[in-house]
Amino acid sequence: MAVLVSDTSVLIDLERGALLEDLFRLPFEFAVPDLLFVRELAGDLGDRLTALGLRVEELSPAELTRATTVRGNALISPRRTRSRLPSRRPANGRF
Repeated sequence: MAVLVSDTSVLIDLERGALLEDLFRLPFEFAVPDLLFVRELAGDLGDRLTALGLRVEELSPAELTRATTVRGNALISPRRTRSRLPSRRPANGRF
């Protein structure tokens, strides 16, 4: 089964944790879009990832449009707001 990685921070964190080799031993194929690879992984880390088995996939125009639409929808989604409780100061005014 192929797994498309759309956020390279996952790969970067796995590299920092020395877990890349373990990742590529799993029974999955990992891929990143070509534009993402060029923008964020090209260089030593990208070379290492492709040597381990990372595939760099070219997105078709339709796939690129879909990805842009999904990303745009995520950016305009209403944000969840946290309820803010009033802070309580001790009687002496210090925290």
